[in-house]
Amino acid sequence: KALEELSKLEEENHIARIASEEGRDIAKLQAARDREAEAIMKGLQAQSVKDKQLTALNEKLEQDIAGVHTKYSEKKKKEDEEAAQKRLEVLRNVARQEQEAEMALLDWKELQARGNNQKLAQLAKERANTILLFTINGLKEEEAAEKAKATREISDKDLLAQTLSGIEKKYLNERKAAVAANAADLAKIEADLQQKKKELWSNAGSAFGALLKGD
Repeated sequence: KALEELSKLEEENHIARIASEEGRDIAKLQAARDREAEAIMKGLQAQSVKDKQLTALNEKLEQDIAGVHTKYSEKKKKEDEEAAQKRLEVLRNVARQEQEAEMALLDWKELQARGNNQKLAQLAKERANTILLFTINGLKEEEAAEKAKATREISDKDLLAQTLSGIEKKYLNERKAAVAANAADLAKIEADLQQKKKELWSNAGSAFGALLKGD
């Protein structure tokens, strides 16, 4: 009895020294299997019966260990997903704060440039380009997060390659759309500026003509 207690204490001490929780759970299963195997070997049944019992015991151990691996694999996957989501949220918040600061600065510059159409147009273009920069950077972060998630969840190499390719095409199209929208905004800003210049020169010409006529 004392030897059994000593053996049990040594077993518990060994398990306690294992660093990972998964490793400790597996060690417990192996220790339990060893105790059952020892009991079987001490039994009075025929060796053929013992062999069958030991085989069944080993098969059960393999199944139980596979179950432990699955449990901790899913746990790690969930933890990785939560960490990735938190990282993405942090990046989004930082980008949003930076963009708000940039927009506030441009608002102030526009107030200072009131009445100066050329300067206001320049600031409008700067605003459009700043928005494009933040949009592109945001899309890059979203793409990286989506590709990392696919890599974590898809084990089949061919399917993973296909999925990653699809993600890259998706975000490439979104970046192209953002660049095209920016180009359209810049063109409109320039067209509006030229129209204001034309109106200004037209009004100035009319006023000069009226002055010559004595109106």
